[in-house]
Amino acid sequence: MVMLILYFLTLIVRKSKITDHCLAIVILANETAYTFEWVLRAFLEAMFNRTPVSVVTDGDRAMQRVIKIVFPLARHHICLWHLSRNAQANISDKNFTATFSRCMSSWWTFEEFDREWRSVVQHFNIEDHPWVVEKDQPQHLWAQTYLTKHFFTNVRSIQRFESMNVALAIVLNSKKTYIDFVHAIEIGINDMRIKELKENFVSAQSNPYLSTKLTDLEGSATEFYTWASFGKFQIELKHEILYRLIHPIVQIGDS
Repeated sequence: MVMLILYFLTLIVRKSKITDHCLAIVILANETAYTFEWVLRAFLEAMFNRTPVSVVTDGDRAMQRVIKIVFPLARHHICLWHLSRNAQANISDKNFTATFSRCMSSWWTFEEFDREWRSVVQHFNIEDHPWVVEKDQPQHLWAQTYLTKHFFTNVRSIQRFESMNVALAIVLNSKKTYIDFVHAIEIGINDMRIKELKENFVSAQSNPYLSTKLTDLEGSATEFYTWASFGKFQIELKHEILYRLIHPIVQIGDS
């Protein structure tokens, strides 16, 4: 019997960094809509009926249908990594895969996206390809154009969570019993919890290095930026302090 593992993962934003947090792990016997709906409703109950704002999944159609039912207010999009792999597997053209990736991630208006997507499909002569026809309808699930103004903390792929699969694959094999299987999952979860505690300590007890003379401004930024975002802010700040006022700007019309 083949067992499937479903993860409920979220992101925790700390000052030091953004890290993954595992909310739940479910062992499934199949990938039917009935099973997915039961799992999502159980998860919703465990979360005191607080529905997620945004959901990122692979391209499973049954899961897509169930998310609409159980999380009707959540914004759902499909993992870009899985979509790119599917594009290469179905179209078998690296140039199309690269162009399709650009269509997925570009911040176009609806009109620009529609024009560019039609142009890509015509250029590669794949208007009637079944995979293209399938992806042509739910564009709101994969195109950045339709995801603008929705909160995803810049997560467009679940590839970053594949480390969970790798970690479990190391400790699991076909000879393991169900008890060994669950025990291996518990070990993986405990390792993640220990890592989170270390990250909490680092975030609470340390601050990034201040490198400009604008200590008040730079120091206040450390209170609400993650370290990665603060690094980008610091670069911009260093560029700004290179300038100094020579002459006040005289507005048009002034004598």
